[in-house]
This record gives sequence, C-alpha cells and structure tokens, in this order.
Amino acid sequence: MKCMLYEIYVVWIRVTFANQLFCRMVPSDTVSSFGNKVYLASGNVRTCTTQGFFASLGVAASMSYYATLMVLYMLSVRYNWSENKMSNIRFRMYFILPPTIISLIIAVPPLFFDMYNFAGLYSCFLATYPTYCGHEGYPDCERGHGEMHNYVCSIHNISFVI
Repeated sequence: MKCMLYEIYVVWIRVTFANQLFCRMVPSDTVSSFGNKVYLASGNVRTCTTQGFFASLGVAASMSYYATLMVLYMLSVRYNWSENKMSNIRFRMYFILPPTIISLIIAVPPLFFDMYNFAGLYSCFLATYPTYCGHEGYPDCERGHGEMHNYVCSIHNISFVI
C-alpha cells in the first residue's frame, strides 16, 4: 500500500511540474479565445505537445492509481488481507502495471493525431487548434480536428468503466 501511495505522489509531482510551466509551453504565436496573444507564451508546438502529453498521462494515471488504491483498501479492510500477503512482488505487479499501461493507452494516441494543443485558458491539453475551430463562424481546424470528439467520448466511456 505504501508503494501505491508513492506512485500517486510521483504522478502528482509530474502533473504539478507540467502545470507550473503553464503559459511558457504555449506556442508564442497563439491567440487566446479573447482575441489577444496568450500572456507569457514562449513555446512552440513541440513544447505544447509535451505539456499536454504529461498532463494527460498524469490525469489518467491518477484516476487509475486511485481506483487501484480503493481495491487495496477493500482487500485490507473487508477481506482482512495482511501487509505480508500484499508485499509479495507478484501481487504488487498486478496493482502497479495496469494503471501505468492504462495511462499510456490514454495519453499516447493523441500524439499521432496532433490533439495536444492550447486548451484556451493557460495550458496545453486535448484541444483543437485554433481554439473553437470547426464551429460556425470560426476558421477551419489545423490540428486535432475530426478525431477530437470521438477520442474524448471514448476516453469518457473508458474512465466511466474503470
């Protein structure tokens, strides 16, 4: 259980680090939804993609690790599993590997479809570029168009099942 809490702390440190760089990672030529340039934006598409990837990875990992932690608590409280029984390395792998694999499955596919873009507020996440593109009265999408709605809906369904 201590190992699981450690993994959750590592995930939140990663997410916090990605968010601390917030506007600095946004491409410097990005225009916000208010029509002006994003304050302190000094990045490029790669930095934005990197920030979006690590933020998405962190969010997916934290959800998965918390679900795993709930199962561990249930096993220890409801079924009286001892710490010795849970300290088996094989048992630990059943609880450490699935959250890691699930978070990678969620975070990697948007890399191939250019879905990590400026999200409209202060950081990069799953979004289309330019902001609000594809809607009536807005320009056509340059990055992340078409696949965005399907991907977000499928991730929502997966997280609901988890």
